[in-house]
Amino acid sequence: MASRPLPPFLPENEAAFFEHVREFPAQWYKYCSEIYEYSDKIDQHLIDTRTDLDQSRRDNAELRANETDLKQELA
Repeated sequence: MASRPLPPFLPENEAAFFEHVREFPAQWYKYCSEIYEYSDKIDQHLIDTRTDLDQSRRDNAELRANETDLKQELA
C-alpha cells in the first residue's frame, strides 16, 4: 500500500496555513486530491480486511465443529 501523502507545508498556525494555501494553491489541490484517493484506498483495504476476518472466523468455527464431530466419532 502506498504511503500516506504529506502536505506540502506543515504550518505552525492557521494564519500560516492560509497564507501558504494562497501562495501555493496547486500544491494544496494536489495534496487534497491525493489524500482523498488515499482515504478511499484505506477504506477499501479496511473493508477487505474485515471480509477476510469474517471468513476466517467462519472457517475456524467450521473446523472446530468438525473437530468436535471427529472426537465424538472416535470416543
